[in-house]
Amino acid sequence: MARGPKYPGLQQKFEYVLLEVLAGGKSLKARELIEGAATLAAKFGIGPEELEDLGQNFANYAARAKDGGIIASSGPWGGYQLVSPIATQAPTKQGTNGTAVTAASLPSITGAGGGTSTGRQHWESFLHLPLTVALSAHFSSRVVSLENATDTVRWGNPDILMLRPSPLSRVQEFDPTLEPEAFRVVDVSPECILASIEVKGGLDRDRAKLFTAVAEAAANSRWANEAWLVFIDWDPTEQGLDEDVVSLARSVEVGLLEVRLSGDAHILRTLVHHAAPTRATLRIGELTRERVGILQEAQGLLKLWSQDETTFLDVDRAEQKARLLVQHALGNLRRQKGFTGAGTLSELLSPLQTTEDDRAYVDSMLKAALRTGAIAAGIDVEADLVSVLAEAADNALIKRTADAYRADLAAFGKVVLKIA
Repeated sequence: MARGPKYPGLQQKFEYVLLEVLAGGKSLKARELIEGAATLAAKFGIGPEELEDLGQNFANYAARAKDGGIIASSGPWGGYQLVSPIATQAPTKQGTNGTAVTAASLPSITGAGGGTSTGRQHWESFLHLPLTVALSAHFSSRVVSLENATDTVRWGNPDILMLRPSPLSRVQEFDPTLEPEAFRVVDVSPECILASIEVKGGLDRDRAKLFTAVAEAAANSRWANEAWLVFIDWDPTEQGLDEDVVSLARSVEVGLLEVRLSGDAHILRTLVHHAAPTRATLRIGELTRERVGILQEAQGLLKLWSQDETTFLDVDRAEQKARLLVQHALGNLRRQKGFTGAGTLSELLSPLQTTEDDRAYVDSMLKAALRTGAIAAGIDVEADLVSVLAEAADNALIKRTADAYRADLAAFGKVVLKIA
């Protein structure tokens, strides 16, 4: 026989608290919701022992509220928000005492019913901008972010596809007289390498989260030449990864790459904890027809290989390289949830800047992305980076790409100029 809840009715009381403290489109983190429950304990009859249990098992209570359609989560940084519209929902949740929780059964709380919840925070979407710069610079590659719903298969969609030259094709960097074709007699690596990448933010060395992220990266990426988990921690640390995490990644052929925001230097640093093994062939047979969207995206990226502007490094002049790289980053951002609208870049970033800490983080990340891109392109970082990127391009190749993002480039320049 299944065990009953330890505190019957506490789940429903907790959801009453959620409707009050999250009213008006607010977004709060777990700690803030627990503090709200403590403040409203008397109002909703939550005893001291119940409050303690709520704090110790918050994840379970929050998960049940999410399953019931009461709240949604924007990830580890974004916190929780009310699902809208609450007032028109059918019974969505069985309370811990077996009573259905409906809009009608909830107390009348100002702002809890109807209306659209605004200001959703999409932190992992935002990361596509700095990660495009960091990955392009680290691998000398072309990075394309996939739309959130490329395919409908759960754990079937990588976040990013990346195309880069094989190490063999870059042998002339050692000596221009070397001929890559001569080495192909003893080498089977492809001309270019297609990598499938899973993006995560805020894992913060949490062992369970890292295990899950590695498994997700493996499920999404085993068909490609390389599989990578690329992550940014909210609180950067020099602490290494747990050896068990690295061992798991090694066993499932997933590379681990961390991108760190270096505050002092205002750049993005990349740290490879485990290099992904390169597979000579694609495992197309492991994909099903439901994954055709991934193949279409990969095909589009592969067709760029023979074009002049495959990567930002393939254009002339340092200024044009930097501008093209930032345009790639802005284009990838515009494909992500929360950034697909017609608003300006500043407007789309505003939901991420509700607190002073969040505002400082966004500003620092934008500045680091611009500075990292400039360094990768070979620009003197002491020069006027804003004017280099935001002014109208005089190169026809760049203009074709710039027209779609000219407003974003100008906004990007103004943001960085403001915080420089």
